[in-house]
Amino acid sequence: MAGKTLILEGLTADLDEQIKLKLALYFKNKRRSGGEILELHADPTDKRRVALVYVDDEVRNKVLSKKTHQVDLKGSLGVVTLHVTLPEDVKSEPVLSSEAELVCDDETKEDAALLRVTSERRRESLETFFEQCVTDPILRKHGKNTWILQMSNKSDMESVCASNPQQYGISVEVYKEKEEEDLLDRRRYVLSGLDDGCPSDTISFYIHNCSHRAEHSWEAVGGDSIVVTFKVDIDGHQFMQKTFTKRFNNKRIEACRLELTKSVIVQGDMSQISEEFLTLYFSNKRRSGGDIIKSFVHVNQNKSIVITFEDWKVAQRVAEGKHTLMQKELVAQLFYPDLQWVLTGQTHLQSNFSTEIAVPVTPELLSFISRNEVFREELTSALQRVHAMVSFNIVSNHPQLELKMSMNKYSLGLLRHGPSWETNARREVQTYLEKYIVEHIPMEAEVWQAVKGSCPEVNVATALISFKIYTSELVVIGRREEVETLVKEIKSKMEKARDELQVVKNTIEKEIQLDSKERLDLTLELVGDELVNVDISKNNENFTIHLKGLSEKVQTAETLIQKVQDTLTSKKLDYSHNLTQFLQSLDLQKFQNDHFSQENIVAVLICSKESVTVLAKKGDIDRAEKKLMEVIKQEGISISAEYDKETFGEQWETFYADLTKELESTQNCQNVLIEFSGDKIELCGFCSVVDDVIAKVKGCLENKKVVTEDVPLKTVQEVEFVESFMKLSADPQLKALGVTILPCRSPQSPCLKVTATSDQIKEAIDVVNIHIRTITTRKYMYSKAGEAKILENNKLLLKMEAKGLGCNLKLSQQMSSQRFSYDLKGGVTLTLSQGNIAEQTSDALICPLVNMCFNNPVAQQFLENGGPEIKNAIDALEQLKQSLVEGDVIMTNAGTLKSKKLIYAAIPVWGKNNSDLNSTNLGTTVCHSLLKGANNQCDSVGMPALGCGTFGFPVKDSCEAIMKGISSFIGLGCGAMTTINLTESDPKTVEGFKSALEGLGYHPTDPTKTKTPLITSSPGASQTVTLPSLQVSNTKVIGRVSVILKKADITKENVDVIVTSSNQNLDLNTGVSGDILNAAGQSVVDECKKHGPQVVGNVVLTGGGNLKCKHIAQIAGPANITASILKVLQLCESKQAATVSIPTIGTGRGGRLPEDSAKAILQGVKKHILCTPCSSLKTIFVVAFEDRTYDGMKKYFNKPRHSKTHRAGTQLTAVPNALPPNQVKIKDALIELKKGNITVETVKAIVNSTNEDVNLKNGVSGAIFNAAGSAVEVECANIRPLRGNDAGVTSGGSLQCDFIIHIVGPKSVAQAVERVKNVLKHCEDKKIPSVSFPAIGTGGGGIKFPESVTALLLGIEDHLSKHKLSALKQIFLVVDQVKGMQECQQTLRSWTQLTQDTSDDDDSSNDSSCEEDNSGATTAEQLIGPVKVKLFCGDITKEKTDAIVSSTNTSLNLASGVSGAILKSAGQAVVDECNNLGNQPGDGVVITKPGNLAAKHIIHMVGQTKEKDIISSMLKVFKMCEDHKIQSVSFPALGTGAGKLHAVDVGNAMVTAVKEHIKITKTSSLKDIHIVIFQTNMFQDFRKHLNKKVTTQAKIRAVAPTQQPSMCLASGCGDVSFHKVEVEVLGCCSSNVAKVKKRVDDMVTNEWKLHQISSPYLSRLLTSEKQAIVALSRSLQVCVSVLAPDKATVSGKDFDALTMVHQIEKYLQNAKECETRREEEKRLWETVRWEVCDGETWAELDPAVSLDLEHVLHKKEPSISYTQQQRTYTVNLDKMERTDRNGTIARIKRTLKAGSEITVIEPPPNWDRMDNKTQDIVDLSPTSKQYKQVQANFLKTSKDPNKPTSATFTVVKIQRIQSKDQWQRYAVKKQMLDKIYPQNKNEIDLYHGTTAPICQKVNSYGFNRSFCGRNATMYGNGTYFAKQSWYSCNDTYSNPDAQGVKYMYQARVLVGKPCLGTPDMVEPAPLDPKNPLAGLHDCAVDNVQNPFVYVVFSDAGAYPEYLISFKAS
Repeated sequence: MAGKTLILEGLTADLDEQIKLKLALYFKNKRRSGGEILELHADPTDKRRVALVYVDDEVRNKVLSKKTHQVDLKGSLGVVTLHVTLPEDVKSEPVLSSEAELVCDDETKEDAALLRVTSERRRESLETFFEQCVTDPILRKHGKNTWILQMSNKSDMESVCASNPQQYGISVEVYKEKEEEDLLDRRRYVLSGLDDGCPSDTISFYIHNCSHRAEHSWEAVGGDSIVVTFKVDIDGHQFMQKTFTKRFNNKRIEACRLELTKSVIVQGDMSQISEEFLTLYFSNKRRSGGDIIKSFVHVNQNKSIVITFEDWKVAQRVAEGKHTLMQKELVAQLFYPDLQWVLTGQTHLQSNFSTEIAVPVTPELLSFISRNEVFREELTSALQRVHAMVSFNIVSNHPQLELKMSMNKYSLGLLRHGPSWETNARREVQTYLEKYIVEHIPMEAEVWQAVKGSCPEVNVATALISFKIYTSELVVIGRREEVETLVKEIKSKMEKARDELQVVKNTIEKEIQLDSKERLDLTLELVGDELVNVDISKNNENFTIHLKGLSEKVQTAETLIQKVQDTLTSKKLDYSHNLTQFLQSLDLQKFQNDHFSQENIVAVLICSKESVTVLAKKGDIDRAEKKLMEVIKQEGISISAEYDKETFGEQWETFYADLTKELESTQNCQNVLIEFSGDKIELCGFCSVVDDVIAKVKGCLENKKVVTEDVPLKTVQEVEFVESFMKLSADPQLKALGVTILPCRSPQSPCLKVTATSDQIKEAIDVVNIHIRTITTRKYMYSKAGEAKILENNKLLLKMEAKGLGCNLKLSQQMSSQRFSYDLKGGVTLTLSQGNIAEQTSDALICPLVNMCFNNPVAQQFLENGGPEIKNAIDALEQLKQSLVEGDVIMTNAGTLKSKKLIYAAIPVWGKNNSDLNSTNLGTTVCHSLLKGANNQCDSVGMPALGCGTFGFPVKDSCEAIMKGISSFIGLGCGAMTTINLTESDPKTVEGFKSALEGLGYHPTDPTKTKTPLITSSPGASQTVTLPSLQVSNTKVIGRVSVILKKADITKENVDVIVTSSNQNLDLNTGVSGDILNAAGQSVVDECKKHGPQVVGNVVLTGGGNLKCKHIAQIAGPANITASILKVLQLCESKQAATVSIPTIGTGRGGRLPEDSAKAILQGVKKHILCTPCSSLKTIFVVAFEDRTYDGMKKYFNKPRHSKTHRAGTQLTAVPNALPPNQVKIKDALIELKKGNITVETVKAIVNSTNEDVNLKNGVSGAIFNAAGSAVEVECANIRPLRGNDAGVTSGGSLQCDFIIHIVGPKSVAQAVERVKNVLKHCEDKKIPSVSFPAIGTGGGGIKFPESVTALLLGIEDHLSKHKLSALKQIFLVVDQVKGMQECQQTLRSWTQLTQDTSDDDDSSNDSSCEEDNSGATTAEQLIGPVKVKLFCGDITKEKTDAIVSSTNTSLNLASGVSGAILKSAGQAVVDECNNLGNQPGDGVVITKPGNLAAKHIIHMVGQTKEKDIISSMLKVFKMCEDHKIQSVSFPALGTGAGKLHAVDVGNAMVTAVKEHIKITKTSSLKDIHIVIFQTNMFQDFRKHLNKKVTTQAKIRAVAPTQQPSMCLASGCGDVSFHKVEVEVLGCCSSNVAKVKKRVDDMVTNEWKLHQISSPYLSRLLTSEKQAIVALSRSLQVCVSVLAPDKATVSGKDFDALTMVHQIEKYLQNAKECETRREEEKRLWETVRWEVCDGETWAELDPAVSLDLEHVLHKKEPSISYTQQQRTYTVNLDKMERTDRNGTIARIKRTLKAGSEITVIEPPPNWDRMDNKTQDIVDLSPTSKQYKQVQANFLKTSKDPNKPTSATFTVVKIQRIQSKDQWQRYAVKKQMLDKIYPQNKNEIDLYHGTTAPICQKVNSYGFNRSFCGRNATMYGNGTYFAKQSWYSCNDTYSNPDAQGVKYMYQARVLVGKPCLGTPDMVEPAPLDPKNPLAGLHDCAVDNVQNPFVYVVFSDAGAYPEYLISFKAS
């Protein structure tokens, strides 16, 4: 020991205990002394010498090297200098006594000051902190986060306590070592600092060294600790000292005694043992050794029990005993709660647990994770937390994750974590893998090929899609949420593709051979309606039917065709050659329709050169033959020999000529065939015609005069009736007279032509008239809803029944006319109307065909109206064996149609291909058809609803496809076309088309609105204004020119002109210019050389060379793009170019952004169109080659057009149509067109357009010189000659102007623009505000009037764009010609329209252009809800509103700023009133009288310096205004003075406060709020925010779909019009006509139904449902009549009416369910609340969600998912947790409200779990958020503001009181109070001082008046609480205990509606003394207006939330 000892010399006094302690403190401090001593004791030979003993020589030598040490011994000794020497250097060796004591011996401990320190900080941090307070502090470990601080005296301890360690997270309390000694285990020590890396095999050696080789065992526990158990008692202090000074594994080790435990853990099979029995057993001392049990807790999922006793000795006994219960062996071991460990007293170094494991993973997922660096890193990081390393085994047959323990085999960590390592590692891997999912979707390779292209985009960072050919499956791997979304979408596409492939696979083709074209057509006609989903085509040459479709469908079709063939038979008719010839001359199709179809005879005639064959159904063959015999006949008349053949021949020729004329006049020329063969006359034809002709021929032969007279009839229907029903030719009398009767169906003069001999004609006419007079005609109108439909459906049946009664019945639908007009882009108008397309008068009509067949109704209409010649073009194609495929169109002559041209369009049939392809093909067909019309100079084109009807397209799909086609057509340039007429005969289709158009965003044009011309091509031309409603991608339409952006190689363009931007030498060989030169070839290069160097900006035209263009426009650059484009297009006009391609000029070497280039090009085009009304240009292509450039240009081209909606209350500088038509405004200048004489203008300057010598004597210039006088001519000598664009200024002479500005008359628009700009420049120089121009250039310059106006406007626009502050205000254009005036005015309107259209492209992002610049204004108003907010500059003390607000300090005496001005103006009375009110809280608001002010009140609010506090205080002001019924209030600019807030921020806060107040106050008394600004420079900031607040709302309203007003179902249904039908019945018997009428009525009555609907929910239908009812009413033709709010009727055709009833009932049921749900939600809301924990507060869930949760709860389902605000949540009702998609978990609870049958109150969310406990006192950690918040609130208000010096306090401890019973009572009362006062803040936090004895009672039973309120009864006999803690800190209320600790509660207190307290008050005062039923107030206060002290009389009215233990410092 001597070798490690130093001798300390130099003490000036004998060594006593005090000095010894000081020395020990110094030499234990390694930093100060150089080393840490092991022992210190006195030298027995010299009391002023001390021996210092060290652990090793190294430490001793460090101390020795310092030689001298300055030690502060305190007291009288002060600082002394001491020397250290080796023992051998002193005269006598000190004697080392084995009895020597450590500095921490018992005697020292008596005098030492010890503190227990609790903190989570590290030791070094604690030492640093305490060294600031005391000298040489000694800190030793005492437990987890616990230390013992040893100081030399109590004064040091007081210094530590006064340093307020709590604010640093350090808690200190006095430590009494002797008292706690008995609670510590003398043989067990906790060694901390041993981390997982420490070697476990040398720990015992270390313990031996530190304990003098005492026998021991050790066990690893959690954290960095082990527990050492010694077999015998040791010197604990020495052991702890040595462990601290001796490092292990280069780590500092700290030891402390282990506290004796009072707990045991009991393990074993306890499944059959009840908790009650276990409790009885272990509390029985005799049976188990146990005693009183303090707690009983189940752990390890109820497999073990932790029992805590009152005494540690009991736990020791129980652990040492053996326990058997119910024949089950139980093991009890000591359990240490602080360590959460069971100690066995044994050392376990052997490990028999695994350190390597393998986790199988699917190969796809393993590969996916291993290849992704982010995922690998994530997995590695996760496994590092459980001490595992991972490797990926992908190549083996069993892919797996291989995990290996990352800890050393001999490390301490292995012992700690080894037993649970495998479980933890597997759990961590499983948790990680659960984030991913591998989905295997069975899929055929061909299906994958079909869907591959349309698969959704995959974020490769989160998912991967791969297809495995060998297993035919698609594998989707990745994050679970991403994969689930992908799989859902892929499966949908897969099913669709699979269906389409199935169709392709099963599609077969079949050809059926027939024997004739007629059989072919008849067969197709018979099977056409029955064949579905089969593609049918025919070959008219081979007579074959081609079937294509699914095999099953094709086989069905083949069987059906065969069945039809079996029913057909043919019969060759024995007809003569002439009769055969006659039939061949007829339109057989029409013949069959007229005679076979009318009789339901299925038959066709087959005519060959030699014979006629009837092909018909077997049952119809004879009927057809019979019908032929009835209809046609052949007769011959032989010419007898008595006639002179030669004479008769001449006579015959004359007769025949007259007969032919007569036949032609009666339209019967085609109905008879007459042949004269010398001796015989043969007649073939229709029977009636043949008979008539025979009679006339016989008359001729018999030389009798045969005459024909007309018997007029009323209608064509009468003619048909006579012919079909009366059979006059069979009348015996007429037969005897030899009369023939021929019907004439002329609509103009229907009649019967009666032919007889002249002597018998009168008699014949009389007989005919007798028959005619028997005809009875009756017309009946059926107009009810559905009647037209009923009659139309039964038309054939009714006709047959009428025919059976000898009557003819005809139905004529009287359909309501429907016509709608839509304005599209490009000047095109679309009209939608109902009617017959074949009767349209458009320039061209579109006829749809499929396979070139006219077998659809629309084509048949065209054929009927246009005649057979319109088929010639199709027949020619068939002869050439050509066909039309989908998308093909041909144009032909229109025949007898009313149009000029007919366009045949081959369109698809729905279902033939997939729907997308069908729609695409139809759109292409429409586009091609329109282009065909436009290329043939058609102004209008008519079409039916292509695709609808027999073609199978749904109306919506047809509409979308047609509009896409029209859109594409407009995008390519519309040519001369202005109108597209869509005409459809079916009203349903028209209505459906209209609805589909509205769904696409098109709305009918208001016919009352006047249209303004866009660009006038010629004076007086009428053109249509285009209101752009169709946005074509990548297209801008400027006037009539389409500018189209495309991505392509410009050298491949096929246009008239290609533009290139070159250099001045025109030989730039790089970039696009170089590509164009190279592709154009040497000829163009040579041509460029000839042009030579060019001026920058000049443009020259060369040939196109090898390019597919006529010219190349070469721009000499770099140049201004807009100006260059203008020049290029002017050159294009000179060459009559229609198409131009422009590259993206400037984006290459020019460095321009693509958006800027696009803007400049479009500006050039716009200016050119304005200057060139009659442009030859049709399409301009802007061609981009690079992706980046194209994307940038595309962004600009497709930028949405913003409709400039203006703010309410603002005026605009330029609003189109707000000015007269002769005015336009550019910037701030008003341009006005006027007719008159420019020489009489009264303006500041007049412009004179003259010659270079300024002496032009004719025209307008001559008139100006004459009127100005000779003086001006003299002045002109000074400015002549004028060169180029120069301008000269002279005086105005005799004119009424100050100046004349002379320019040379321009010869072109470009010159005119430049000279206008020069004139305006002179105006700026002379400060000229007004100037008048003539129409410059229109005289000798040759410029047209529109061009002159355009040049003037362009010049003005360019000038003003460069002069922000222009002097110009008015510019006049004076024209003296009427024609010129008209043209100028049209151009002015065109400018207005065009600039309005294009301004959006230029400034769409600049909303500020719509704002008025009110920078000079000092007043602004805005309506926010019902309150008018007025902002103005002024003096608030002059305000006459009901109240004025003063922003003051807490003392209400701020004498500066606005507050000071208000007090000064109000006078002393108000100052005194404020003084009486006293100090106010930081957010206080009080009201006083106004004093001398004009207002009625002054509201004083304590000024705030934060925006949110301003909002809060303003809301309090508004609340006070509502309480005092104040209607108007004035605010100053709060916080902008002393608060130093920015005006914009304050404006934001103040407007926000107003809006919040409006939101929370249903009926506000406030009507006017004034914000009075004193400093005018702040006004604009306030105004901007006031405008911004409302503008934002306005913009939202403008952008968002406007909410439809509630629709009236009665009026909506009343507006529906129904089809009418006229029934005309003709008969010869009135009784039969009546029978027909009755049959019609019966038919209608049987099928027409009326249904009654009665429901209270009828009036509660949604607007969308009402709209659907109206639409269904219109489409079904069903009448819905609303009779009352709860009654309606539905009438119409039976099935349709029933359909409508079912739909309405469905809507009513939905309304009922919604109403029921609302009521259920409301009822539930009144009884049950579901809430979610949001931080430390509970937030109520939406009532709808609460109801869903309630339903699921009652169904006992475990979970439910719901979506709210686009976020999906899953609620686990077993765990009462809610999880969002990100995995964030929040607690939920279900609370029954007060008043329900069972009141279940949930505890606050910050409480700890209490399980079965009813009360718990929880010590808060000093580092917790709750502790800090409670402590901060307490200390903040702990100083008495009334005392200049007051005590300061230190918080010792804070406890949270968790008492279920108290909380239940308090929460129920709070719920009741919240129900009574829902708008009040009924609960506040207050303070209550108390004493230690009463604390226990309050904790258990709550506040009770029997032991509370004893110290103060000034305001009543209740429990007292204070607003601030200083009041309760008074010893009167919180008397300290023996240790000086005081106690105070921070309580939740229900204050509700308080009253003023009075002494001896035992309950609050009544709310209404006159009404005892009104109830009582809720508490008493010291001051109702500004309470500080609250008195509660109900014990449940306050809850003791936190108990604060504190001391006075």
